[in-house]
Amino acid sequence: DTDGGPVRRVEYVDAETGQHIAGWSEIQHADGNGKSLYSGTVPLKTTLSAGQYKLKDATRGNGFVVDVKGQQDPAGGYLAGTLFSDADNSWGTGTTANRQSAAVDAAYGGAETWDYFKETFGRSGIRGDGVGAKSRVHYDVGLDNAFWDDACFCMTYGDGGTFFKPVVSLDVAG
Repeated sequence: DTDGGPVRRVEYVDAETGQHIAGWSEIQHADGNGKSLYSGTVPLKTTLSAGQYKLKDATRGNGFVVDVKGQQDPAGGYLAGTLFSDADNSWGTGTTANRQSAAVDAAYGGAETWDYFKETFGRSGIRGDGVGAKSRVHYDVGLDNAFWDDACFCMTYGDGGTFFKPVVSLDVAG
């Protein structure tokens, strides 16, 4: 689409006249919500696949959030963590006891960053190429930091430890 999101349409056309009969998108976007650690309850765009909602925003360049489960760089590469999924599209509890809460902040931060670049500069995504940034949460153990990595075009968030709680607040994402 014009924002760089995926398009998978089914179209029916009369073979004799060429007239359009019907059409629809096969990609289903969903509106969910999440309880974040720092921003309260926030809206989330998710993708429904095989009866599960995925923390993947097809409306903003397919940015997604994975759980790297305390690893630094999981086997299989930078983004080999587990894509967050949920049965009811209501994410997190707003506490660190629920692993989804940090993912909610990362997804919300990614969406807000996309919207900032779109509204302020007319760009689709950070690079202006319609590709959404990826996010890795629960990186390493006790990491009091977060960082951008061009090699994976991803933002990486530690869970904090000595000095901080999970480092996924909106100002860090931006």
